[in-house]
Amino acid sequence: MKLSNTLLASSLIMSASFTTQAASEKMIDDIRFYGKAEIQVNSTEHGLIKGIEGHEGLRYVEEGTSIHSPFSRVGIKGSHQLNDELTAVFKFEYQVKGMDSSTDTLSARNTYIGIKGRFGEVVFGRNDTRFKASEGKFDLFNENAADIAQVFAGQDRLGDSVTYTAPSWRNINFAVTAVPKHDAGSDDNGYAWLVSTGDKAMKKSAYYAAYAGTETLNGLNLHRALVNYRMGKVTLGGLMQRSEKSDGSADGNGFAFNVSYLMGAWLAKAQFATDNSKIRHSEDTKQITLGLDYLFDSQAKAYLLLSNLELETTDDSTVGVGLQYKF
Repeated sequence: MKLSNTLLASSLIMSASFTTQAASEKMIDDIRFYGKAEIQVNSTEHGLIKGIEGHEGLRYVEEGTSIHSPFSRVGIKGSHQLNDELTAVFKFEYQVKGMDSSTDTLSARNTYIGIKGRFGEVVFGRNDTRFKASEGKFDLFNENAADIAQVFAGQDRLGDSVTYTAPSWRNINFAVTAVPKHDAGSDDNGYAWLVSTGDKAMKKSAYYAAYAGTETLNGLNLHRALVNYRMGKVTLGGLMQRSEKSDGSADGNGFAFNVSYLMGAWLAKAQFATDNSKIRHSEDTKQITLGLDYLFDSQAKAYLLLSNLELETTDDSTVGVGLQYKF
């Protein structure tokens, strides 16, 4: 395992060097090496230990004090114009766990190849479903113990998928994911769709709104509506989700609300989420999280978060401090 991970890491570095050289020799239109390095120290009451009574708690963190690198990653993405009508696109992204005690150093994230033109874009491979992508920048604690995936089902990244994104029309965007049944976690093919307006990154416009759903995708039928709106230094968000297992064994409703306030280099934020579908946890779930970020610049930040997860028969809490750098 260590040898294969070393070879994979070496291959990724060699690929970066090769593709950079190829960009100049073959005139690749756009190629970029990117990533995120993050380290976090948590103190957690329980953490989630499946199969042990009394240990249903927070995912993504361990009981006691732990140091980990939440979803750190490296990747290469780019495009190459094939002719006047078509452009090839690709992405190879891997999660990196080398900064903590994990021995599984690399694991695949979004990894695909495709083509785009006037018809839109279609890519094949491992990719976030369009239902997952619908969150945009709504989640104020993305890829941490307070990620909305702690409460809501459907935050999936699936292999052997096809993703089609249509050309934007009057600021309305449409995209769909299709997954064959043997990969969809169901006896039928799985689908996800997304209709949105505004800017999901909240940079080009002050709002983002989306409706997304799934049908027999990963064994789930889901519907989600969300909105983000920025007013000066304050950004507000709201989310509603209907969740149901495709076999009808569980269903319910969920809601989430959040607010952030920018004060110079400081960003204060709060998020509340609740769900009664009993899919992510076996009981009705509520989570409230408070956070404070110090923004060094657009790429680096230090942060503090405090989160409490409340179930019907137990609860869990965590305090975390971290440092994140994106490149």
